[in-house]
Amino acid sequence: MLPVFLRATNRFKALQKKLLFFMARRIYISCEPAERELIEVKALLGFLNESSCTVSFAPFTTDFCGYRPLEELIEQADAFIAVIAAGYNDSTWLNHELLYASTLNRFRMTPRPRLFGLRIPPHRLPRCSEQIQLQWLDATNPHLLLQDSPPHDLREACPAAT
Repeated sequence: MLPVFLRATNRFKALQKKLLFFMARRIYISCEPAERELIEVKALLGFLNESSCTVSFAPFTTDFCGYRPLEELIEQADAFIAVIAAGYNDSTWLNHELLYASTLNRFRMTPRPRLFGLRIPPHRLPRCSEQIQLQWLDATNPHLLLQDSPPHDLREACPAAT
């Protein structure tokens, strides 16, 4: 039998895992300001608000605020959603946001932010971003935004020498 302090620690860890699932998620949505009014984006925002998520967009301003504030919002996010609409075809900056989020996800020990795409037909990812693996959102699976990514499999990153 485990000593009392170890049993308490195990119960605490189990409770902590449950609480982490219900903690407010930080979500960054990458899209043009006008695309925030799209039906699909509004429906997603409704779900995120009901789920007590904190949602960030790039600030809409005519004054250049610098790249660092935007990068900090992406760094703090648990999930990054690229709204694949006209903006991604016309904007170098939106593609830069996606590439930055992808790089963070790929090189952190715990992959964050988790990368999602919300496709607005007939638009597709531009060729400069096609290689980035996204999980695609639709009306049936927004709950994926509330889950953590599994940790990287280090065996894939460091294959055994033969």
